[in-house]
Amino acid sequence: MVLNTLILELGDCTMSILPKTDLKADYAQMQSLIPARGNYSSQIIYYCKWSDLQELTALPEITVILWDDRPTVADNDDSFLSSLSGGLIFRNQEEYFACLDCFENCYLTAYRTDEQLAKISDSIYHNGGIQVLANQIASLFHYPINIVDNSFTVIASSDNFEFFSEDLARDNQSGFIPPQVIKDLNIASRRRHSQQSKTIVINHVGGQFQNYFTPIVFNDIALGYFSVFLPPAENLSPLLKQYLSKVATLLGVYMQRSDFSRSSRSNYYTTLLSSLLSENSSLNDIKEERFQAFGYKMLPYKYIFVVDIAQENPEDYVLGDLSNAFKRIFGNCIYTIQHNQIIYLASYATLAYDMDSIVEQCENQLVSTPYVHIGVGSPFTVLAEARGHLLEARAAIDTAIMFHARNHVFFYDHYRLMHMVQTLGQHTDIRMFSLPQLKQLQEYDTHHNTNLLYTLYVYTQCIGDVSHVCKQLHIHRNTLYFRINKIIELTNLNPHNADQNAMILISFNIMRMQNEISWTDIQK
Repeated sequence: MVLNTLILELGDCTMSILPKTDLKADYAQMQSLIPARGNYSSQIIYYCKWSDLQELTALPEITVILWDDRPTVADNDDSFLSSLSGGLIFRNQEEYFACLDCFENCYLTAYRTDEQLAKISDSIYHNGGIQVLANQIASLFHYPINIVDNSFTVIASSDNFEFFSEDLARDNQSGFIPPQVIKDLNIASRRRHSQQSKTIVINHVGGQFQNYFTPIVFNDIALGYFSVFLPPAENLSPLLKQYLSKVATLLGVYMQRSDFSRSSRSNYYTTLLSSLLSENSSLNDIKEERFQAFGYKMLPYKYIFVVDIAQENPEDYVLGDLSNAFKRIFGNCIYTIQHNQIIYLASYATLAYDMDSIVEQCENQLVSTPYVHIGVGSPFTVLAEARGHLLEARAAIDTAIMFHARNHVFFYDHYRLMHMVQTLGQHTDIRMFSLPQLKQLQEYDTHHNTNLLYTLYVYTQCIGDVSHVCKQLHIHRNTLYFRINKIIELTNLNPHNADQNAMILISFNIMRMQNEISWTDIQK
């Protein structure tokens, strides 16, 4: 998590990230980014430390996740709460006790680590079904959960105020729930349930209990409903309804981090990688150590791979199958999915990693899927440069398709010159930069039934490698020398001159863009 940072989440994990400067102004800026139209689920989250709590008194609508940086909080037992704390923030002691009195264990949603959610992920991913989800949530909450009309329910009662008022008296000014207290609350909760002689039964319509619920939304879909049932004589105040909604929102947020469902279209690093690649990302705040803290070992040499599916709305199973297949091929990588693209961040120990093997495996994988292409950005070592290389990978795909490339994997380093010509063409008439001699040579070939222009094209593509040129053209070495001398005689262009050779390459790309020639890349 990014401390002292506001994150705007819109719909399918698309987000903007903003380092906190002035909290009120930053919050207003985030609100202005939410589209006025469109069916987007949105929320603004603020990650902060204990020492920053004094700033949170005037923003009741913001979702706050707190990291406790006080050394006295952590204990040395085997509880997962010993190393991580977080939760909802309450404005005063009355709000604090009122919410705890109503739905005590709900706050555990804010204390889950990625490792625990990973266990949920494996179970639901392989077995599926709302019943599995309910069972897993029940084990986390240590509370019984019933399935009612495809919803899962936490049953709570409010007959234990004395327990809360005694054990939660510490930190009551700030309203923060320390980890040790949550652990004590769990122990007491399990003890009470084990001592109950009467089982609470919720029938199809809730029976005599009042049901207060709010949906848990994931990718704009209600996966289930987080509910609290109370005896008929008790009421849930508007304030408590508000915090019930916040609890469900937090549960949804943590589920998004976990990749527990196929519909998530991502993995544990979705949020972090999406933030890194976001146009509004605070790149200086995203360090390699943060990925390593989530279990991904970042190696020195990094690549961005973009798997582009040329379908408007690819099916989930297509994205799932492709993402898993290429994760195995790319090796040490993490990925996220944005619309019809799967974006991988891969890192390797050496710059000379076996890319030929990766390309071969990718081409074999895509033999039966011609609508899928892969763009590869140039290698980099500084993590903050990742978004620039994402744009490179996307540009490689677009440029290669424009120039009718025959393969499926496109390295930006091979298409950098073409991309430059294409970009230049968006702002000016690029024909003015093309060498007129090439057009003259093309006319000479037409009138004399020769092949000099293509010979020059292959010669520049192969960087003057005579053996390779002869192999491509199926001609003798002496024939090649004759043709090159004839080209120099007719055009006064010398392909052995570095500057002229560069302009020849640019001119050929311009001619390809203008559909004046249709030759594809020479396989070097």
